[in-house]
Amino acid sequence: MKMWWAALVALIVILALIFVFYRLALRPTPIERILEDPRAFDERIVSVKGEVKRSLGLLGFGGYEVDDGTGRITVVTDAGLPPSGAEVTVRGIAKNAYTIGDKSLTVIIEKRRGGHRLLKHATSGRAD
Repeated sequence: MKMWWAALVALIVILALIFVFYRLALRPTPIERILEDPRAFDERIVSVKGEVKRSLGLLGFGGYEVDDGTGRITVVTDAGLPPSGAEVTVRGIAKNAYTIGDKSLTVIIEKRRGGHRLLKHATSGRAD
């Protein structure tokens, strides 16, 4: 009987640890951290959350800029573009396009996007 309880407790602890690590993996990374060390994030899956500042699309492809208050990063997508002023959570692959001296271009190739919640200041006081 004691062996059964020990196995049950061990299973619960393992499941709790898996849940915690899963939640930590989904936690948005501050854009500032990605931009400070783009090589460290190159080809890694990241999640960012922020406000869409501007977007541009053409023939089913496009990009939009996300600002989380610590920095701005461009997200490249083949899905529809979120409206400017929307708050989004994006999960994708960080790509360091180039680094020359202290200048670099890093983008996120979108793999999944959370809902578009329009921020109040972007909709004249109304949240949709």
